[in-house]
Amino acid sequence: MKPRPPGGKGPKHSGRLKIAGRNRVLRRMVLDSIRGDPEWKNGDYQAQPRQGLTAALHILMLMTSSPLQWQKTAPTRDQADAFLAEQIESRLAATDANDMLYAFDASREYDPSPGLEKITAPVLAINSADDEVNPPELGLMVRLATRPAYAAEPAPPWPSASCLRPGGFRYQ
Repeated sequence: MKPRPPGGKGPKHSGRLKIAGRNRVLRRMVLDSIRGDPEWKNGDYQAQPRQGLTAALHILMLMTSSPLQWQKTAPTRDQADAFLAEQIESRLAATDANDMLYAFDASREYDPSPGLEKITAPVLAINSADDEVNPPELGLMVRLATRPAYAAEPAPPWPSASCLRPGGFRYQ
């Protein structure tokens, strides 16, 4: 069975290489934050290991955030402090430490490169300038193309994925 085109949908993340560098370090920091909390108790906790989970959520927020949107959302010191407190409290209420460990640890051997040639559907991959984990200056998106694909990286003056506009990209 061949994969079918996704019908107008595109991948949010489409890394085409083994997780390494900053991406791996951030993931390892999440794992170590939770496992380093004495309240984690090797996964046999009665209550969430709050200190370790909070540290892991801080890292996750940095991995997945857009500086431009945060500045718009919280343009003052007090608003930024309130934003962080609200984000952490809501995420703590919805996150299980062992589930987060499983999700982040599962990626340690991620390497899709051996099977990339099997993909026949067109792929549109956008590497935005505000990608904290795999920023465009690493050149990973374009360098690893193994077949015709459209890879886009923001061109000035649009610095982030939050302001995608026609003509704001250079296509390679």
